[in-house]
Amino acid sequence: MLKTLKQFAFGALALVLTLAPLAAARAQEVKPVVVVSLASIDKIKADVLYLAELVGRKDEAELGLNLGSVYLSGVDLKRPAGAYLTVSPAGEPKFMAFVPVTKLDTLLTIYKDQLKPSDAGDGVKQLEIPNGELYVKEKGGWAFISNEKENLASLPADPVAILGKLPTMYNVAVRANVHDIPEELRQIAVDQIQAGFERGLEDTPDRELAEKVGRMSSRQFTQMIEELKSFTIGWGVDKTLKATYVDVEMTAVDGTAMARQMALLKDATSGFAGFLLPTSSVNLNGSTRMSPEEIEQNTTLLEVVRERANKEIDNDAGLDAAQRKSAKDLVGDFFGVLADTVKGGKMDYGAALMLDEKKLNFAGGILVADGKKLETAFTKLVDLAKNEPDFPDVKLNAAKHGNVNLHTITVDLPDSADEDARQLFGGDQVNIVIGTAPKALYLAFGKDAIPLLKQTIDASATKAQQVVPPSQINVYLKPIMKFVASMDKSGNPQLSEAAKAFSQAKAGEDEISIVTKPIQGGAMGRLQVNEGVLKLIGEAAKAAENK
Repeated sequence: MLKTLKQFAFGALALVLTLAPLAAARAQEVKPVVVVSLASIDKIKADVLYLAELVGRKDEAELGLNLGSVYLSGVDLKRPAGAYLTVSPAGEPKFMAFVPVTKLDTLLTIYKDQLKPSDAGDGVKQLEIPNGELYVKEKGGWAFISNEKENLASLPADPVAILGKLPTMYNVAVRANVHDIPEELRQIAVDQIQAGFERGLEDTPDRELAEKVGRMSSRQFTQMIEELKSFTIGWGVDKTLKATYVDVEMTAVDGTAMARQMALLKDATSGFAGFLLPTSSVNLNGSTRMSPEEIEQNTTLLEVVRERANKEIDNDAGLDAAQRKSAKDLVGDFFGVLADTVKGGKMDYGAALMLDEKKLNFAGGILVADGKKLETAFTKLVDLAKNEPDFPDVKLNAAKHGNVNLHTITVDLPDSADEDARQLFGGDQVNIVIGTAPKALYLAFGKDAIPLLKQTIDASATKAQQVVPPSQINVYLKPIMKFVASMDKSGNPQLSEAAKAFSQAKAGEDEISIVTKPIQGGAMGRLQVNEGVLKLIGEAAKAAENK
């Protein structure tokens, strides 16, 4: 889902940038296609001071805000401000901003030397800006600002209604109402994307591969332009939640393939939720169902990669005919399981990274269609490569945990490895574990790889029926700082003091998370930084300064 969010974000941005210079098509109805929202100055100021206090910089922030307040005379500090972009029936973009004011002339007096306001008639004042001018008109306690005087002839009585709930949810937010862009303009954007794709194929060394992958990407961007209803990004502070956050939200047009795809995000369960260990440094989990369109796209991509792998085998002069056949059989087995997994219509995975003083362990797992087939392929690979120089020590079926067969690989560290590397992995070797189950594949490494993997497998079994977010990543700074300080050879006192400050954190205080969740008609991803993280950063900075 994180990948999907990222694609939507880039798609929406690409669309806005593509449409900005266009002014040739017609629209049936004029609506805001881009809306910018700013919460009231009082709310923003309170939230900034709250965050500044957490990091130990309240005095500096208060001083800066007080100095800046002189430039806001004439502005109503208790109401939100905003801006919006519309597209005229002629296809021309029109910009409008609005600022709550107690008296516009007071505000303009402050900036008279920079803006040189002059009377433009009809209650409108002209302002000089680099490379052009702006026009401003006061009405009903609002200062309306536009790039064209004509745009100020008809003004909304309540411009805040255009912002909806954005000012109450976020301090700063931008929303693109993509589907309100006239269809003709959206089609122009689609045509430009297609043309860009064709130009990108010119002088491409591997045209066949680039064309297959490129057409898939082009279809995805086209779908976003045609089916994305809205895209919103906003920053806010929640003192009840004790966190600051950035949200990325998108909704789809009803009845479209994208809407059906987003509806599949609801009520997800995972066979790997046990990897969300609270004692880990980083953990992640994701479980989503795939739409028929996604299944088709992913199977097509896997086939492209499989063909490429077979060509590389054919071009390897170091392989004889028998080795080529064996290698291709292995590739076929591996990609066959991947394709069957995709056709099953569900992505499910989890992972956990454990860090301690000069110590690292990792475990991860993923849903597969046929773990036994992968185990057979792994056995064939070991048999094929066992006579190769420096082939590691492999023990098939070294242990078993429930229905998971555990296979171990022991890799010798090179002689050049330093003492830190040997401490990191608990000796002169790296222990790797591959686990195969009927519907799962696991990988773990580190000195405690097997105990960690068993722990996550057992925990996942107890949480298999719990509903989980489509995707989540959780980062805990306390163990990370402890690990980083332990690996520091320079004896950096600032780093040592920062790690000491983070060592006082209580459970959850040091957490940064990225979580995706379904919403009505779409999905939202949130990057959240807990209050405790900001406090710890402030304490660490203060300790480092005093050292």
